[in-house]
Amino acid sequence: MTYDVVLKACRMAAQGVFQLPSLRESLRRYLIKAKVLANIVEVPAYCEAAD
Repeated sequence: MTYDVVLKACRMAAQGVFQLPSLRESLRRYLIKAKVLANIVEVPAYCEAAD
């Protein structure tokens, strides 16, 4: 079922029905609710180069 929901959402985004940022947030919430994706705080990316 998760695959079908994600596939439909991606197709609708490709057709211009959804904007990508809103699609991303909706999918994230759906996957968390379906217990497929962990709800964790994103780690900030550091721009500094490692020496």
